[in-house]
Amino acid sequence: MKIMILIGTVVLAFSSALTAADLCTGPFAPLNVVGLTFSCGSVSFSNFSVTPASPATVSPEIDLTHADSTGGSVNLTFNPNLSAPIGPQDIYFRFQVDGGISQVSLGVGGMNATVIETACSVPIPTTGPGANMCPTTALATLIAFSPPATSTAVSSFGGTPTVFIFKDVGVATGGGLTTLNQSFSMIPEPGSMILFGTGLIALATMTRWLNRSTPA
Repeated sequence: MKIMILIGTVVLAFSSALTAADLCTGPFAPLNVVGLTFSCGSVSFSNFSVTPASPATVSPEIDLTHADSTGGSVNLTFNPNLSAPIGPQDIYFRFQVDGGISQVSLGVGGMNATVIETACSVPIPTTGPGANMCPTTALATLIAFSPPATSTAVSSFGGTPTVFIFKDVGVATGGGLTTLNQSFSMIPEPGSMILFGTGLIALATMTRWLNRSTPA
């Protein structure tokens, strides 16, 4: 009985460690994303850029307002600072995701707002005939718009270590957009799998030792 209790305790503790929610290492306070680099879960975000589509009518700013890592996904919330009524307005939003993701989810609130997103495995050109388009087959293309009050698009693909994200964020006349949600499904880290295997080996070794130490 003591052996079973000990084994159960070890398994429960080990399992809890593996399923515990990751903590983001980046900022949570609203911050201008331009020049920002941070990590959340097992992935990192960098090379943010925000530019107006031509013709430019405002100097756009997008802020990171929340980041969390739960259930194998990293969830980010941005504020494009397009308060209603505004428009028409169109801005380009880019960033890079490293560490391995296999799915992107895009959520759009606001009113008369549309976001078109492309996820690519290679950098997306900013100029030339292929500007703002993936030079190769896109990993994902998502479109979310409002109304309805909230629209969400999801796309899955093979696990990719580095993904380049491009968003075309637009609002029509009288529209507005102050909340933009983005989720990324993470690829399990090799280190986690090694840790899991090591734990199983340690548990098996402990079980054999206890069996030998227990009187018949």
